[in-house]
Amino acid sequence: MNHTVQDLTGTVFMFPDQFADFHNPNRIEFHRMNSPFYAGEKWAVHLYGNCLNHDAEWEWEPMPSSRDDEFYARCRFDTLDKAVDAYNRSANAESTGMDSPCPIK
Repeated sequence: MNHTVQDLTGTVFMFPDQFADFHNPNRIEFHRMNSPFYAGEKWAVHLYGNCLNHDAEWEWEPMPSSRDDEFYARCRFDTLDKAVDAYNRSANAESTGMDSPCPIK
């Protein structure tokens, strides 16, 4: 079966002003996640090797084998809207001035 671009599913979203500089170390990424460790689709917000939690604070993201249920409860969001809301409450939101990420295509 030959695939086309339309067959792709976006899993990483970024702010439009960060597309041009893909290697920017300050790039915020919103990742759609599926994992055997929790039910359904969740969202994570990443910066460097850190992830944003529900309190809008950045914390180090351990290797998958070191993550526990409490980590997933703190650092995974049920919707992209909730992830963006947490980002907007974080200190990093002031640096981008953006409030709506777009999918990487």
